[in-house]
Amino acid sequence: MRYIKYRHTVNMMGRRLSIALVAGRQIGFEGGKRLDFSWPEIEVYRIAVVFAARAIGQLTLVQDRNSDRNSIQVIARAADVLRILAESPEGLSLAEIARETGLARSTIQRIVKALADEQFLEPTSKRGGYILGQGLLRLAAGPSREVVMIAQPFLRQLALDVDETVDLSMLKGSTALFVEHIAGSHRLAALSAVGTEFPLHSTANGKALLACVSAERQIELLVQPLRADTSRTITDLSALQTQLRQIARSGLAFDLEEHTDGVCAIGTAFLDSLGRAYSISIPVPRQRFDQKCVALEAPLLACRDRLIATIHGSLPTKA
Repeated sequence: MRYIKYRHTVNMMGRRLSIALVAGRQIGFEGGKRLDFSWPEIEVYRIAVVFAARAIGQLTLVQDRNSDRNSIQVIARAADVLRILAESPEGLSLAEIARETGLARSTIQRIVKALADEQFLEPTSKRGGYILGQGLLRLAAGPSREVVMIAQPFLRQLALDVDETVDLSMLKGSTALFVEHIAGSHRLAALSAVGTEFPLHSTANGKALLACVSAERQIELLVQPLRADTSRTITDLSALQTQLRQIARSGLAFDLEEHTDGVCAIGTAFLDSLGRAYSISIPVPRQRFDQKCVALEAPLLACRDRLIATIHGSLPTKA
């Protein structure tokens, strides 16, 4: 199609505004606002009519729609790249990605660079290829809202059954991240806000999470030297590992004033369908914990078992 130079001037709301198409590339408006287009001759006349009838906003809307379509296309192409690399753990070169997607190498190069800048991809030594990056893995390791929503009725029922506060945590780096909190009815209670991070070695929820992973992974996760949060904190790595083996066998972890003086807790952990580690814990002031500790064990384990069954699809989401 042929592109032409065109100028159209209109009077609008007491102002003289002009639009111009120069070599099919630019349309300028008075007031310093400029939009870039590349439209065939017939569209020039349509612009003039739309401009005269509906003002500048209509033209901006046309450009926005095109921009939205382009943005969606870029997202879809980036998703294709991520899916292909997810199926190739050893990585692929730019040429291989281009061949798999059917896109031009120059297009793939721009998409890969943008994904790498966000750490969603990272280079590998294999022929200058790329693999999925840590940024993407960190997103995948984030708390699943679905897991939290499924867990809520079970946590509420457990809080009623034991008449204590109940918390849900997940493993985040070298910490236990609180992702849900059900307050108990007691005036004297241990309360922590959602989003708070706690150490793994001195808390019941943290030790339960540690017991879900291998001994080698435990060493990687533990920040050493182990910090003494209270005089009762286990700071000897060997002693802590012995306790973690016991927790793995029994399914129950305990915090006996190891993180905060005057507060104890009991916890247990589970894995969701993606292998992410979560823990349910019941923090209790020391004066009640000594009397209630044994009575907390069975309800806590029953809650965990029903939640595991629900998450893995063998039970309805009913507490």
